[in-house]
Amino acid sequence: MLTWLLGTRLGRALAALGGLIVAVIAAFSLGRRDGRRDAREADLERYQKTRREMDHADVGHGDPADDLEWLRDRSKR
Repeated sequence: MLTWLLGTRLGRALAALGGLIVAVIAAFSLGRRDGRRDAREADLERYQKTRREMDHADVGHGDPADDLEWLRDRSKR
């Protein structure tokens, strides 16, 4: 049905344009997917670091002023 169109210059140009559009859309969607994966990985690493710091934190059996200073330093990160 449309095979005669591919034999013309216009048909080949439209096919090339269609291929280019598909390639651009594919690259865009792959980039978004990689970006979401990288963001999710960064969030998990940040959570893991925070959790590790919490698990190994000094519970402070001494001076409450030292504990308050540690909390203030922690909140500035």
